[in-house]
Amino acid sequence: MLGAQTGGISGGKKIGLLALIIFGLGSLLVMWCGLMYFLFSGMKLVGMLETGLFLPFFAGMIVVLLFCVVGVIGILFQSKDMEFLASLPLSGGTVFAAKFALVYFSELLVTLALVYPAIVIYGIVAEMGALFYVSALVVTLILPMIPLAVATLLSLVLMRFSGLSKHREKFVMIIGIALTLTLVIGQQVFSAQMNMSGGFNEQDIANLLEENSGLLDVVGRSFPPAMWAAKAAAGGSGSLASWGLYVLSSLAALALTVFVGAKLFLSGALARLESSKRGKKAGLKRDSMRSGSAVFAIMKNEVRTVMRSSVFAMNSVIGVLLFPVMIAIMAVSMTMQIGAAADMNTAIAMLGEFADSVNPTIIFGVALIAGVFVCLSNMTASTTFSREGKNFWLVKSLPVSYREQAYGRLLFGIIVNALTIILSVIALAVIVPAAAVTLSLAAVCAIAGSVCPIALGMIVDMRKPKLNWQSEAEAIKQNFNGFLGMLLSMGYAIVFCVPLMLLSFILPNIWVAALVALAAMGMSSFVAVMALGKSAEKLLGRI
Repeated sequence: MLGAQTGGISGGKKIGLLALIIFGLGSLLVMWCGLMYFLFSGMKLVGMLETGLFLPFFAGMIVVLLFCVVGVIGILFQSKDMEFLASLPLSGGTVFAAKFALVYFSELLVTLALVYPAIVIYGIVAEMGALFYVSALVVTLILPMIPLAVATLLSLVLMRFSGLSKHREKFVMIIGIALTLTLVIGQQVFSAQMNMSGGFNEQDIANLLEENSGLLDVVGRSFPPAMWAAKAAAGGSGSLASWGLYVLSSLAALALTVFVGAKLFLSGALARLESSKRGKKAGLKRDSMRSGSAVFAIMKNEVRTVMRSSVFAMNSVIGVLLFPVMIAIMAVSMTMQIGAAADMNTAIAMLGEFADSVNPTIIFGVALIAGVFVCLSNMTASTTFSREGKNFWLVKSLPVSYREQAYGRLLFGIIVNALTIILSVIALAVIVPAAAVTLSLAAVCAIAGSVCPIALGMIVDMRKPKLNWQSEAEAIKQNFNGFLGMLLSMGYAIVFCVPLMLLSFILPNIWVAALVALAAMGMSSFVAVMALGKSAEKLLGRI
C-alpha cells in the first residue's frame, strides 16, 4: 500500500508537535470561551441571559447545515470503496446507515468543540446546577441530527439527478456550491427579515424583558429546534414538552433520512461510476504544443485537479464566493436596518460619514487582520500533496524539480486567497465607497501576508502527506495536516499580524501604515517562500 515514508519522528519533535497542538487548541478555546463569557455577562446585565442559551444551539445547527454538505457528498457518494460495498450481500439501506453514522460522528466532534464550551460558560455565568451540564451534554449529542438530515436529503436528491448529466462531477460541484451559497444567503436574509419585520416599541421590549421566556420564544421562532434544545437544557417549566418536541423531531428527521437513503443511495452513489459518451475526441498536434514556465504549468495542473473534483473544489475555492457573499449580505442587512427610518441613500451616506469620522489607520489595521484571517480557514495549501493520493508517483516522475512543483502549487494558493480578499473588498467598497482606498491598501498587504501561511501549510503537508484515503473528503476533512496548517497559520496571525495591526493604529497616516505592513509581510513571505523551496527539495525526495 502506498504511503508517505518520511522517516521516524524523534521524541523531541513529537513533544514539540504535541506542545504546538496543545498551544493552538488551548488558544482557540480560551479565545472562544472569553468571547462567550463577555457575551453572556453582557446579556445578564440587561436581563436577557436565558435568551443567550439559544445562541450556541442555533450557531451549532447552522454550522452543521452549511458545512456538512461537502462531507456528506464526499463520504456517502465519492468514496473509493463503493464498488466493493455494492458487491457485498448488504442492502443499500445498511450501507447508507453505516456511512451516515460516520458523517454524524464527524460532525458531532465539531459540534461538541463549538457548542459545549459555550454552554459551560453559560452555566457558570447563570450559576446553574450540576444537572444542567448533564442535560445540556445530552442535548448537544443530538444537536447535529436535524441539520445533518436536511443536508443529507438535499445531497441524496442532488446525486440522484446527477446521473442524468454527462458531466456529473461538474454538475455536482456547481449545484453543491450553489446550494451552500443559497443556504448562507437564505439564513442571512431570513435573519434580516426577522429583525426588521414588525419591530417592537419600547413597551413591547419592556414586557419581554420582564419575562425572559417570552423573549426566547420570539427569538426562537427563527429556528424552533434550537429553541426546543435551549429550553430542554435549561430545565424548569415547559422543559418536558421541549424535550419531547426536540427528541421526536430529531428521530423523525433520522427516520425520514434513512428511509429516503435506502431508496436513493445506491443508485446515486453508483451513477458516478458509469462512463459517459464523449461528444468529441481530443488529439495532440505539434502546433498545439508550446513550451512555457514549469511553475505556471504546475499551477494550471493544480487548478484542473481541484476543479475536476466537486469535493476538492467546494473545500478549496468555496471561500472565494462564500466570504464576499456573506460580507455583502451583512453589509446590506446593516444598511437596511440603518435605513429603516429613512431611505437607502441616507443609510449609505450615514455609513460613509461614519467611515470618514474614523481614523483611516484604524480601518486599515482592522481590514488588514480581517483579510489575513479570511485566508486561514482555507486548507488548499496544507492538503495539496495529500490530494494526490495514490497518484503521488506522478510528483516523483515529472521532469520538473521539486522546488518548481512546490512554487506552482504555492501560486495556486496565492491566487485563491487573492481572489477571496479582492472580492470581499469589492463587496465592502460598494457599500462604503468612502473607505475604498483604505480597503484596497489593506487588501494588497493582506495578500502579501497570506503567502507565509500558505508556505507553512505546504511544508506541513509535504513532511508527511496523507496518501492513503478512501474518499476525497477524507483527504481534506480527516487530514491532520490541514488542521496543523490552520494552527500554524493562526499562530502566524496572532504573533505577527495582530501586533502589526496594533502598530498601524499609532502611525501618522495610512500610507506609512501600509508601507510598514507591506514591508514586514513581504519580508516574512520571502523567508517562507525560500524555506518552502529548500523543504521541497529535502522532504519530497525522501517520500
